[in-house]
Amino acid sequence: MMSPQLVIKLPLSDTTGLLDRIDWQQHATQGRSGALIHEIYRTGRPARRLALVRFTPGSSAPAHRHLGHETIHVLGGGFDDDFGSHKSGDLVVYPPDSVHAWSSPRGALLLVLWDGPTQLL
Repeated sequence: MMSPQLVIKLPLSDTTGLLDRIDWQQHATQGRSGALIHEIYRTGRPARRLALVRFTPGSSAPAHRHLGHETIHVLGGGFDDDFGSHKSGDLVVYPPDSVHAWSSPRGALLLVLWDGPTQLL
């Protein structure tokens, strides 16, 4: 077994100052408001992406369809969608062709894996 050339470790158990040092980018495509993203990796076609996503208080996104799976681990805070409220520690999996909108009144920190693109409805 070959060892990896590079290992990325983010000490999320001790976030003091870490979140402020991350190079956050606006995640405002498809009508998103108040979302920031830090992409960890992107590979393949269609692109599989892993990213940290930060919802600022009051952020939201309109209804959109996922063409592949979207898997979210809520690391802190929470968000609401068409299926309920999701809080720190929850694992949320949206299957292909699922549709949802979301909002985060208080903000959230998420680890998100996308297995394909999304379509704005």
